[in-house]
Amino acid sequence: MVTVALTDAPAWMGPALAGALRRHAGVDRVLDGESTLIAGHPPSADVVVFAVSCERDRGGQAASLSGLRRTLRAASSAGVGSVVLVSHATAYGAWATNPVPLSEDSPLRPRPGFTHGVTRAEAERLVGQWRAEDGARRAAILRTAPVVDRSLADPLSRALLALMRLPGRDGGPPAQFVHSHDVVAAVVAAATGPLDGPFNVAPDGWLSDEELRGLLGGPARLSLPGPLSRLVAVLARRLRSRSSLPHLDPYVRHPWVVANDRLRSRGWRPLASNQEALVIATQP
Repeated sequence: MVTVALTDAPAWMGPALAGALRRHAGVDRVLDGESTLIAGHPPSADVVVFAVSCERDRGGQAASLSGLRRTLRAASSAGVGSVVLVSHATAYGAWATNPVPLSEDSPLRPRPGFTHGVTRAEAERLVGQWRAEDGARRAAILRTAPVVDRSLADPLSRALLALMRLPGRDGGPPAQFVHSHDVVAAVVAAATGPLDGPFNVAPDGWLSDEELRGLLGGPARLSLPGPLSRLVAVLARRLRSRSSLPHLDPYVRHPWVVANDRLRSRGWRPLASNQEALVIATQP
């Protein structure tokens, strides 16, 4: 039986994760908030779960990263032996040279200027540093595909889908979407089991550009005269540049889908496919 401290999580994850942990037979209790880890503050936790958040009403990613640093210091002082970090596949970066799919052994190369990916790569570095300070420590890092659910509460996923619906994309890269319930299940597995190291969290496979267009109801690709085609492309680039997340455009132009084999080999199974997750998120 373990005591789990849930120190930070975005709004779409926190309540669902706390509930799932409390229902798990291997969890004794769930503690909410950073203060539960202050040295000498009973009861101490066995496992700390932290998810980097980009929600502006909570200070955004910079504040979340500062919270992670405090949490790791407090975890060291309290003798916590295990940390679960919910990261994101944006840390790999979207590059034309990326293999399809990316494995956990692929280097982290977030796109410069894209704070979402850069922040998560830095969070992984901090957690790796914490783990390396004591050979008895364990750190599971979960790199999720874009997370969707009925309310489409994740800001990155909303911004990605908005860009993917724009005209002017010619032969876009494959795409992935993982349902929030499957992410919660992965976090519970990491908090209650012996997971250590990085694990991608995604459904099996991915959606081709044609499949994505069909599910989103976007415009079909048309063969346009040269000048008109160039005009449409320029207008689309201008619209993409106005995304709610600056520097996101490469993530709809280059591949960054991930393989889930490593997490699957530890017993986790996605309940929703890419298609099912996307339909749930985009249905009226």
